[in-house]
Amino acid sequence: MRSKCGANMSEGVSKAHEGRGWRCPVKGCKKFASLRVGSFFEGSNIPLTQLVELLYIWVELQSTDFLTLNLKLSPNTITDWKNFLRDTLCGEVPL
Repeated sequence: MRSKCGANMSEGVSKAHEGRGWRCPVKGCKKFASLRVGSFFEGSNIPLTQLVELLYIWVELQSTDFLTLNLKLSPNTITDWKNFLRDTLCGEVPL
């Protein structure tokens, strides 16, 4: 990944973000980018640990009630994510 200054970013840590991400090594730049950048998790405020757990449980075909109870997220959030994952990861299956 490249920083706005054009330098290659390397793995780094930030207390202001979720921990690990990409940091520019140039002293005047020091840009930091979350691991979410460029992924379909980029626009979400849900912690990555919960998103990975949601993805795993979704693959196991668990109910919305099960996800809501175990992840402590609202049913609407769970439904939105299940629909998003279905549309993004499943696509059309030819018959």
